[in-house]
Amino acid sequence: MEAIFEIKLRADQLKNSGNYNEAAPLFQQVWAECPDEGVGADLLKCFRKTKQWDKALQFSSNATQKFPYYNRLKNEHIWTHIQYLQSRIDSLSPDQVFVEANEIFLMGLQGLPLNKLAFSILKYTKAHKNWAVFNEWVEKIDPLQLSTEPAIFENGKAGWSDQERWFHYKIIGLNN
Repeated sequence: MEAIFEIKLRADQLKNSGNYNEAAPLFQQVWAECPDEGVGADLLKCFRKTKQWDKALQFSSNATQKFPYYNRLKNEHIWTHIQYLQSRIDSLSPDQVFVEANEIFLMGLQGLPLNKLAFSILKYTKAHKNWAVFNEWVEKIDPLQLSTEPAIFENGKAGWSDQERWFHYKIIGLNN
């Protein structure tokens, strides 16, 4: 039987090459032998990247209870919840979206995860013309922390920067 270190090394190699489906069972094996916060973060990332939401959410809850102060695991926990919400946002009622988004926000979002969630909620609330929630989420973003670099699309064209998008949303909110 392979030593747990060798299994972890192989799992890391697979994960680092983007082969999350093959890495996940190896990380599960390592987790079963010696659960630590780094292995937990890696396993959660594999579940998240392969969109195994049931496994990801259950594992995320258990692992973050066991290691509440490990930032990499906490970040994976947050990203899991953000991406799970984004994967279902069009099939949820507005009330469900807002409840889940606020629960995620209370996880201590800042920086990129906060901006990713907030821009998703802004797009959603704009489409549903829910201006009260729209304006609430505009205010959760600090525009001075946003990128001023234009987005570059696959076709090579430049789009608005995140800061420009925020100002656009802010103006829309002020007009509604």
